[in-house]
Amino acid sequence: GMKCVRAHLHRFLHRDLQFHVNVRDAVVRTLTMEEAQKAVDMVKEIQEREGHVVDDEKLSWYVRHRREWQGGWDGEDDA
Repeated sequence: GMKCVRAHLHRFLHRDLQFHVNVRDAVVRTLTMEEAQKAVDMVKEIQEREGHVVDDEKLSWYVRHRREWQGGWDGEDDA
């Protein structure tokens, strides 16, 4: 349900939500997919206004801890 959507929005938008409290509040109050889309649109507008360049991004904590798929999982811990 929407609880899962909100959790993923927090993960995907983690850095943006740290700096833009109004977007974080919008995500917290999200009860529909339309409201979730509006929160994402808010981030997009902020990034466009600030001249955000996607190519300058670094992997976030959410992505860098994923294992890569290379024809199968190796079954070993990364630790």
